[in-house]
Amino acid sequence: MKKILSRVRRVTTLGSKNAADVFEVFATGANEEGVLDRNAFNRCFRHVIGQDDQADAKRIIDQMFDIFDKDGDGAVDF
Repeated sequence: MKKILSRVRRVTTLGSKNAADVFEVFATGANEEGVLDRNAFNRCFRHVIGQDDQADAKRIIDQMFDIFDKDGDGAVDF
């Protein structure tokens, strides 16, 4: 688990981001009900981390979506 978290930190660079700025990106990306589908979640994350085409980043983002989509309905509540 420690190795996975280290990889997430390296790929996402979230530790160096301002939490309020990240929050705003995801708030803007959510629909009227405050929900992000997988595509919106991916767009927001790529915007935050600034890595559009890196395969490793895409895998991490997809895994994070699956973690946040606790009920498996294909959406993350903002």
